[in-house]
Amino acid sequence: MKRLIYIQVVLLFLTIIGCKSSINSKSNFNERMKLTYQIIPEDEDLYYVEWKDTLGLNDGYHKDVLNWIKRPKETWCIITNEKADTLGYYLGLSTAQSFAYFKTTDSIIILNFMIGLNFFSDIFDNQTTLVDHQKAAQEYLNRHGLPLKYRPLKINLNKEIRKEFEIELKEQ
Repeated sequence: MKRLIYIQVVLLFLTIIGCKSSINSKSNFNERMKLTYQIIPEDEDLYYVEWKDTLGLNDGYHKDVLNWIKRPKETWCIITNEKADTLGYYLGLSTAQSFAYFKTTDSIIILNFMIGLNFFSDIFDNQTTLVDHQKAAQEYLNRHGLPLKYRPLKINLNKEIRKEFEIELKEQ
């Protein structure tokens, strides 16, 4: 009987955590992030966007690579054209990156930056099983309202390649 009550309490707890409410579906604060980016041409119609961000600096994740790739949040980017066709992207689930390749003959592209979860963060290191890791990741996603989308940036490839731009992204 005790076991049945325990299972019911655990299921109730997981249901409450898993439910999206207005409190956890959107972050309670606007996450500001400064970003430096540039578009680099590689070949005739092959480019990449490279960025440096301030994500995680307040939490002690500095620019040295071993520390930087272990931060719990990472910057994602989807590159589209004006017709909303996806040209390239980086959406996590690999070693954290700060670039994304894309191929296009369009002169105008749209950069869609987001903050997403770094599933391989050091905050999940104490999880012993994959199920525990997944639960901890889901709780982190819910608590921080991830992914967090920023307003798209419209880029003219005829005028803005090989130029470094420093901006503060605004939440969408």
